[in-house]
Amino acid sequence: MRSAPDGETVPIVATLDLSLAPTVAAPAQARAAVSEWCRQATGVGLPIDTALLLVSELVTNSVRHARIDDEHPLRLSVRLSETTLRLQLWDGGTQGTVTPRSPRRDDDIGGFGLDLVARLSRAWGVDRDAHGTTVWLELATATDTTA
Repeated sequence: MRSAPDGETVPIVATLDLSLAPTVAAPAQARAAVSEWCRQATGVGLPIDTALLLVSELVTNSVRHARIDDEHPLRLSVRLSETTLRLQLWDGGTQGTVTPRSPRRDDDIGGFGLDLVARLSRAWGVDRDAHGTTVWLELATATDTTA
């Protein structure tokens, strides 16, 4: 169970917890694990393509920017309720900013992963403390009639 913004509790239908070494292979490993997990979750219309794109962006950002070492694995959590697919990624990074960046020119390339997160997710945010940073996002499932 988790709390919804309106204070009601939302039953969790399925979960995935994954530990990833912060290497260039981590985004592909996360996509593969989430893809397999989504195929096994039945009865809920999942936004699989969007989830795979955004999990790849979250993991790539952590690997590139979190300034963490191989001793501190990334922790990916996926939670599915009837109406929401929630992805969150924790890393041990505590420095820098986590903000979306939009292209300024037509030939401006790279660095827009969080802009995609902001545009494609129903809600997203960043939680940071002395131990690390968690970036989370929520996607509506096909059964969410409020999206």
